[in-house]
Amino acid sequence: MKNNEVNFKYRDSHVVNFILDNMKLEKIKVKVDYRLDNPDSIMASFKCRKEQYINFGSFVDQNKKFRIESISDNNITYYSDDVHFVEFQNTYGERDFDGTIEMYNYYCRINYEKEKIYHNYSEQSKRINKPVEGKRFIEFQIIEPYKIWDRFFLQDITENNKESIVKVNKMFRFAIDDLEISYYIKEIKHKTKSDAKYNEDGKKRVFFRIAESKDTNLGDNDFKSKLLEVFEELLSLISFVSSSRVDWLLYNFYGNKYQIWYLKSFQNQKIILSEKSNFIIDPHYLNAFLINSYKHLKEIDPHINLLIPIREYLSNKFAIYLEQHFLIIYIAFEKLSNDISNWLFNNENIFDKVRFNKIRKEIKFFLKNNSNISLNIEEFKKIQEKLSELNRTSLNRKLIELFKHYEIPYEKGLDEKGHFKFLEFRDKYIHSPRDYDGEALFDEYERVKKYFELLVLKLLDKNSLSHLHPDFKLKMEMYV
Repeated sequence: MKNNEVNFKYRDSHVVNFILDNMKLEKIKVKVDYRLDNPDSIMASFKCRKEQYINFGSFVDQNKKFRIESISDNNITYYSDDVHFVEFQNTYGERDFDGTIEMYNYYCRINYEKEKIYHNYSEQSKRINKPVEGKRFIEFQIIEPYKIWDRFFLQDITENNKESIVKVNKMFRFAIDDLEISYYIKEIKHKTKSDAKYNEDGKKRVFFRIAESKDTNLGDNDFKSKLLEVFEELLSLISFVSSSRVDWLLYNFYGNKYQIWYLKSFQNQKIILSEKSNFIIDPHYLNAFLINSYKHLKEIDPHINLLIPIREYLSNKFAIYLEQHFLIIYIAFEKLSNDISNWLFNNENIFDKVRFNKIRKEIKFFLKNNSNISLNIEEFKKIQEKLSELNRTSLNRKLIELFKHYEIPYEKGLDEKGHFKFLEFRDKYIHSPRDYDGEALFDEYERVKKYFELLVLKLLDKNSLSHLHPDFKLKMEMYV
């Protein structure tokens, strides 16, 4: 139910069960408060009967997150599967006791018992867009930053301008496998009541929809899981080319058997919303990038997991100090470069195991029996512990081989000895408390960042190198 006193604020009332493992507290009244413009938290007040207090105490003592499930009404059930207690109180002599819970997510499920066209939409389900007949889909509302999408706004297009509508529909629509992808930007407007007049407040949101283009054999549960997986992969790619963590707020799923409305809270939303986008590619190339990148992501998946280093790369946005930024980017870069190098060149080791064992025996024999080398027992043990490292190809050599393969310039990153300067900064920061030049560290941070970004682009979509954003080009020329 909409609360008109505060913009975008809702309050829903339910009778629910608290469920934890094999424990259950039944028929508890809750009032859920949440906001669709700024859902830092989803809070609910609850009230229990006095006779439930003994069981309630055992429930709370578990000190675990639990889930709630409403008692269904008109085929609609409300849930949260990530709930914890904030506070509760029991006043002596009172009939009831109450408290507060916080939920990470809050969603409802509408089961279809009759034909879809006869389904009686509740207040909650009115928030779900009416379905495209005959197609299952999931639609997400994406929160800031928006600039990667910002080419046209839906409200700028008039019904009379058919050419503009066709252009925008084509621009915001593409296909991947057996799925149709589309997105658009619009303002969500809510009317608020005051003594003087009605005011209309709005907030821009990106709506990102994934729909099946043809019937599949998957049931609703499996199909929804597939759509969620595809979306998270696409969102990682979108976040990468916008150099910022793009995240979603809620989704609506429309299936053959049921419908779901799902909202999640953001404990760190203020950090997310304050991020600035630094584009790697021009936004006009986004569709083509996603088509090509998704295809290549699946092709290389048996060999390397590219999403893990991409997500680590994005986490550098949450660092505070330059040293932290550098280390996060470096870790993502080293993981990626090692995986690619081992996949393409199989150069983790210099010799195979059998041959290296023979060489190691010869080295140990030489160290033990050469009269010109006087090693005590402790010195010999220390050297012996390091012998296995002799079979590993140096990272410096692997990187040069990798950059040559992908035709990525690297000479600016080398010192006079032909070693990458950022490796020296890594060693200084991790292995010793020695001082270092902050400006030089910043340069190496930017350089490693560009190396990482170029490697990802080469893997996912070489054509994107012809559509680089001008700001990215400028930095690339400075550091690569």
